[in-house]
Amino acid sequence: MTAAISAGYHIPEDLAITGCDHSEEGQNLTPSLTTVSFPVYELGEASVEKLMKLIHEENVPAITVVHAQMVLENSCGCSLTKETPAIYFEQKLTSQIASLESSILSSMKMSAEFQNIADIDEAMDLLENYVHSIPNCSEFYLCLYANWDSVSQHILELTENEMDFEPSQDEIILKLSLRDGKRLPECSFTKRSLLPEHIYRQSDSAYLYFPLFFKNKTFGYIALAYENNRIDYHFQLVHWFMNINQLLKRLSDAKRTSILVSHLEDIYTKDALTGLYNKHGYLHRETLLLQEAAENQSTVTCFLFDLNRLKYINDHYGHNEGDFAIQVIGHALSSVTRSTDICARFSSDEFYLLTMDYTKEDADELLTRVYKYLDNYNKISHKEYKISASGGYAQSTPGASLSKEDVKALFSKADEHMYQQKQIFHQDLDK
Repeated sequence: MTAAISAGYHIPEDLAITGCDHSEEGQNLTPSLTTVSFPVYELGEASVEKLMKLIHEENVPAITVVHAQMVLENSCGCSLTKETPAIYFEQKLTSQIASLESSILSSMKMSAEFQNIADIDEAMDLLENYVHSIPNCSEFYLCLYANWDSVSQHILELTENEMDFEPSQDEIILKLSLRDGKRLPECSFTKRSLLPEHIYRQSDSAYLYFPLFFKNKTFGYIALAYENNRIDYHFQLVHWFMNINQLLKRLSDAKRTSILVSHLEDIYTKDALTGLYNKHGYLHRETLLLQEAAENQSTVTCFLFDLNRLKYINDHYGHNEGDFAIQVIGHALSSVTRSTDICARFSSDEFYLLTMDYTKEDADELLTRVYKYLDNYNKISHKEYKISASGGYAQSTPGASLSKEDVKALFSKADEHMYQQKQIFHQDLDK
């Protein structure tokens, strides 16, 4: 029609034109388009009837004909009077454009808010607010596979990370469940059905299912139901599902990144031989401990430990045995220290321990427990050598605000104390 009018023809005076799909746009042209109906509902009805017969193993004809109906309008020259003015269609289009713009803005707002989400539960709380705005939506279910955010085996092996449990391949988590405007409790179910059985039992809804995925990574799916079992699908849902997919991908990537970053921090701050802090790790945490001790007016205690006769072990049994002895000392210290203590191996066989809230009795007991640990180890060990350590400590005045230089001075005093113990050890050894 556009081409004919552009060429100077008049419709229907010069040309009669007919269409074939009875679209709303065609009916609101000038002149309106003579066409035939497109029997979508009848096609669906006939398809379901044939499908049901096939399910029940009944015979069905190879071809089923569904008839269209003629729709006479003005473009064929019939000069029928149009009943509905085109202005109503124009208003409808204007309303649709406004609704489309609103949905795009809403999707942009959702995308921006999702950018700040770092937790899946927080994400579901935010998504709930958006679900309430879906027109005529009576039920909304977001289902995640149990391993939706799993980290690849390659990353786990690279970071020497062991998962607490292996997610079940048959488990699905109903993460967000909304029915008739109310949020239902989170639950899990097996893959025998797309939704938990109790939901099917309490509902006669027809559900639309939409997969959640990003490239080759699958997360789960969303199930929707509308009032009166209508089949509905709003344009804004396209953007919504894109936002949800990107959110799940970002959370999944964040978990992987966290594991990698934690591993890099361990490499930088942990001693590879003993698993204790190295000098970098100690210095990073020393400031925090001193600040907390000053705020709480706590006593700071500095311990220094040294493995006895490391050179003897290395010379007579090899450096691997020397490393083993150092590891035993590390285990001894790990077993007796508190979670707030900073225990570090600075170099070779020297171990530094920085603590707060230790009384003199607590400090003496810690030394005793370390010696007892090593003594018990030697009793059950089959090594040809004994593993022992000398230790010393120095304490600050309660409530004193200590600088790093003050701590160095305390470690120097602890070193003097440790040296005295080492002399006693060698004297006993000579006897």
